[in-house]
Amino acid sequence: MELTQRTIEQDNVNFEQEVVLRVQQFALKRSQLQLSLRASEVAEKRVQIAKSRYEIGKIEVTELNIALNEYQDARKAYIQSLWSLWTSHYEIRNLTLYDFVNIKSLAEDTPKIN
Repeated sequence: MELTQRTIEQDNVNFEQEVVLRVQQFALKRSQLQLSLRASEVAEKRVQIAKSRYEIGKIEVTELNIALNEYQDARKAYIQSLWSLWTSHYEIRNLTLYDFVNIKSLAEDTPKIN
């Protein structure tokens, strides 16, 4: 009985550590998303400037293409960061069985098996 009790206590500690780790990772992913968004905005402005400069003949088409490619890469990175953040959110939600948006337990929504 004592061994079972200690095993349960250790499982609880492990669970709490896992939740804390996932929340920390979520916070990092949120920061990464903000950085990715900012990089995308900067790349978009660069494309606008490059288009304007191309139209007046100040830069070559290759420089415009470089700006466009960098913008596409920045958008892809932003979308990947967004996907990663939401995946992390649902991992935490699944782990804790708690809906943080609606502030309610998901365990209560579990269908009952007869």
